[in-house]
Amino acid sequence: MNVAALIISALGVMWGLAASLLVGPTYVKMLSDMGSPSSPLTQLLLKPWAPLAFSVVCFALVASSTRLDAKWLPLTMSLVTTLAQPTFFLVAMYLPIFELAQALK
Repeated sequence: MNVAALIISALGVMWGLAASLLVGPTYVKMLSDMGSPSSPLTQLLLKPWAPLAFSVVCFALVASSTRLDAKWLPLTMSLVTTLAQPTFFLVAMYLPIFELAQALK
């Protein structure tokens, strides 16, 4: 069992919890002040359960990969999924701003 991979992936779950409870509501307030419609991806990730569910799914993938024979796979998966979670979330949050800027061009 690769404990380092599970610890790194647990950091992703902590990010999902922080995104659900702290970061998401801030973006809801900011985007409501803009008054522009949000993209479906943004609307999905602004639901309180979505970032946490995404991080738990990533943790489950890493945990299941620890049973495989390849020792590098769990660590690689944990790094990729843990770094992808905030990236995916922030791209979804800034997507309405990019769309608004494109419309003003």
